[in-house]
Amino acid sequence: MEGLFVVLGGTVALAAEAVVLAAVLVSCYRTYRHECLRLWSWSWRAMAVGHLATAASLLLLGKIPASEPVRLLLTGVSLVAAYWHALWLLLGTWELSGRTPVSVAGQRRALLVLAGGAVASTLLFAFDPAAVTPRYLLRVGLKALTVGSAFLAAGVWVLRSVRGGPALGRRMVGWGFVAFGLHRLQYVAIGVAAAELDVARRYFASLTFVDLVIPLVLGVGMVAWLLEEEHDRVLRVTRALEHRALHDSLTDLPNRTLLQDRLTRALYPAHGASAADLLSNASRALAAAKANRQSRIAVFDPVRDAGRSNGCGSKRPCPEPWRRAS
Repeated sequence: MEGLFVVLGGTVALAAEAVVLAAVLVSCYRTYRHECLRLWSWSWRAMAVGHLATAASLLLLGKIPASEPVRLLLTGVSLVAAYWHALWLLLGTWELSGRTPVSVAGQRRALLVLAGGAVASTLLFAFDPAAVTPRYLLRVGLKALTVGSAFLAAGVWVLRSVRGGPALGRRMVGWGFVAFGLHRLQYVAIGVAAAELDVARRYFASLTFVDLVIPLVLGVGMVAWLLEEEHDRVLRVTRALEHRALHDSLTDLPNRTLLQDRLTRALYPAHGASAADLLSNASRALAAAKANRQSRIAVFDPVRDAGRSNGCGSKRPCPEPWRRAS
């Protein structure tokens, strides 16, 4: 009985933790408007609903039979929420990784398929009081196997996608997925190895701390990954704007603004520079200006020559574009 209360307390704590993480993700979504945040928030909401249904079902354990409609409803809600939690979590990760997003229709079809599987798992062996082990393996074991395999594969994929740069959040999410997947697979092993339900509950009680830590690591890693992606996006936009301001839009060559900036730096170095340094800087600045002029000549000379070869050297008036080029 003590193990049952430990499992019950851990389940309620997990639901509260999921509610907090969902609130944080909703707040981030209102600020950044990233689709992955919306999907992740629904994932943690589903996790909270599923654990609350599990806690209610544990409270009714031993008081009413498993075939009663209330027990069946709570079990079905718990299974549906668990499958939807895994799906939304993986969809949000897929969205943040830059892949082609899954369509809304595809998401709805996947949700319906998972809900149908959860309802079928709930009803099978529901009216056979002696089928305790098959019922456990079908409900808890199959759910743990499906969710654990999906998270294990997603974690390996996320870790392999790390290419360098700031990737703390991505690594946290990847290792969190791997740990969560392995942790879910333990429930399958427990169900197979433990013949008695009381023995399985004692094992579940020993895993309560891990149940609380892994979702917290995943939530922190998701927020860190999002902030890193947002920081990289701002840096890319800043560099693009700076390049556009200092280079010609047609030829992509350095423009007059960049030339003036380099001349200013060359002619007005730090205080205390000698006259020889000033002359050397001026010489380098003139060489840079000459190279810039030669680059422009190399670009526009073929245009001017083409205009002359097409009749601009004759008595006929040269078309306006060729006159400007020459």
